[in-house]
Amino acid sequence: MSSLTRTNEAEWYLLSVLLRENSRFEQVDISPEDFNNEQHAAIFQTCLSLISESSPADVLTVSERLSAETGKEWLSLVGQIAHSAASPANVEAYAKIVKQASGRRKALAIAEHLRENVNDPESVDTAIRDLMALDTTRRNYDFTLKDALIGAVEELDQAHSAVGGIIGVRSGLEKLDGMLGGFRSSDLIVIGARPAMGKTGLMLNFANSSGVPCGIISAEQGHEQIGLRLVSIDGRISSQKMRLAKFDESDWAKLTKTVSRMQPRKLWINDKPAPTVTDIVRQARKWKFQYGIKILFVDYLQRIKGDGKLPMHEQVRSSTMAMKELARELEIPVVVLSQVARAVETRPNKRPGMADLSDSSAIEKEADQIITLYRDEVYNEDSHDKGVAELLVCKNRHGPTGFVRAVWLGEFMRFEDIAYGNISETNGGF
Repeated sequence: MSSLTRTNEAEWYLLSVLLRENSRFEQVDISPEDFNNEQHAAIFQTCLSLISESSPADVLTVSERLSAETGKEWLSLVGQIAHSAASPANVEAYAKIVKQASGRRKALAIAEHLRENVNDPESVDTAIRDLMALDTTRRNYDFTLKDALIGAVEELDQAHSAVGGIIGVRSGLEKLDGMLGGFRSSDLIVIGARPAMGKTGLMLNFANSSGVPCGIISAEQGHEQIGLRLVSIDGRISSQKMRLAKFDESDWAKLTKTVSRMQPRKLWINDKPAPTVTDIVRQARKWKFQYGIKILFVDYLQRIKGDGKLPMHEQVRSSTMAMKELARELEIPVVVLSQVARAVETRPNKRPGMADLSDSSAIEKEADQIITLYRDEVYNEDSHDKGVAELLVCKNRHGPTGFVRAVWLGEFMRFEDIAYGNISETNGGF
């Protein structure tokens, strides 16, 4: 039996079961586009339409609807399909054959289009995106209240089973994870701060603590500098000593141990200066496809190269929207650093808020979470909060807002939870 004959037979048997038992639609993940035979696709689409109208989809109703729409007679074909010897118990097996055949046809179509347009960079990117999409399950966007309640209970069960109830990618800061639930799939998280506050260090702390495969787009620093910072963070090795290479024997032993421990970790870095949105999207898709990254970090938003003919706020708007679309496409959290406007330094209270992000309107709209970083000692030499970083969660689509205080160990560029009885959780703040 040829593959085409086998596919058409699977489509026939699948429709036979669905026409006789409409309840079986819940067991299959199929769309009309998955059918190779146009008549089969039309029958399936008509079944979906009737069911959405709370009407039965049987031989009579389907054939009458199709005849009215096409002006042709359908009763004979629909009747033959419905009365075939297909087994309802095999409905998922029939659907799997149909789905797999559909995937092969789509992959061949993508390859043919790429062959004809191989010199067009956009066609290459489109082909990569479309091929990756073939490997994901088609999402359903039409749900009943029952579906929503079942999904809610399943998410609660997942959170209950997870360590600490955190189902997203962990940041390494317990209180922040408790507020956000971790960095969640498909979310865009923006972290804003003035220079010298340590936002790149915070991002690297998040990456180092994530425990999952992750990618870093570093437009600010080369991969060697990123490597040195990560070693300092993870090994608690003085960054000043590393810059000057003033190590004694114990320091070298600690460095060697840290590097050996870190090497197996799944972390990838792209350090192209001023990358375009296309550069970032292409790299992220590659990492997702080849290595299965679970989170992407981008340093930083205003360094993404846009259309130079557009005003800066329009370029930032375009880049922000692209990062949100990328998070949804790859179904991973995307964490992006952002500049904060210089105007905060003219105020008595220099702690930045959401509106202080440079070109903030698009960021406020697109981001799922917005976090700003502030360290009082940067501005106040005699600050009572030396060694303390304040993270203000300005926006959180999934939960509360508020601030989190963390220990800042500048020697190691490391952020840590505040230990009870060490630095006060409530001293200072907003």
